[in-house]
Amino acid sequence: MSGLLRLTAAVDIAQTLLPPIISAFRETFPMVKIELIVTDRIVDMITEGVDLAIRVGPLRDSSLVTRSFVTGPSGLFASQSYLDRRGVPVQLDDLKHHDLIGFGKPWAHPMSMRMGNRKVGIDLSGDLSCDDLLTVRTFVALGLGIGFLPAFFADQQRLVRVLPALRSPLTGLYFAYPAQKFVAARVKRFVTFAAASVKRLGLHP
Repeated sequence: MSGLLRLTAAVDIAQTLLPPIISAFRETFPMVKIELIVTDRIVDMITEGVDLAIRVGPLRDSSLVTRSFVTGPSGLFASQSYLDRRGVPVQLDDLKHHDLIGFGKPWAHPMSMRMGNRKVGIDLSGDLSCDDLLTVRTFVALGLGIGFLPAFFADQQRLVRVLPALRSPLTGLYFAYPAQKFVAARVKRFVTFAAASVKRLGLHP
C-alpha cells in the first residue's frame, strides 16, 4: 500500500476525529502519504484532485459514492464542574436559570429538538454565542455554560449530557469520493480503516 491520499474535511472534523485515525493508519501503512485539506467550503473533488471527502449528510450528489462514517444524536451538554457549581437541570424550564451557550447559525434559533414524541424549540440565547461547534465545545469544557453539541464531539471531552430525554435528529458524517470505475486501494482501505476505528470508539451504532 503506497501513494498519495488527498483528504478534505471541515475544520472541526479535522481537529477532532481525524488526527488519531490518520496517526493509526500511518503506523499501519507507512508508505501511504496523506495530505489533509482543511476547509469548510465544498471542494470540487475532481477539479482539485481530491480522493476522499468527509461531509455532513446524507448526501444527494449522484456523482459521488458515499459511505456512512459517524452517526449519533446531538443534544445539550455541560462540564461536570459547571453542574457541580450550578446544579443539574431536570426539566426544560430549569434552563431559564442556567448559563446557555448559543450556536450562532440561523437554523439554530430556536434549536429544534424532540422530547419523546413532542417537538420542542430550545432557546439557547444568552450572553455567549459562537457559530463554530469546536469553539462551543471549548466553552462548554471550560464550564462556561450548557451548549448544543453532536454526541461524538462531546464524548471526546467527557462532557455530561443534560436533559438526556431531549434529542435532536441523528447527525451523520459521510465519506464521499467520485463515482468512477477505478478507486485506488489506499482510498478504500482508509475508508474501511476509519469506519472500524470509530466503531471501536463507540461513535457508530
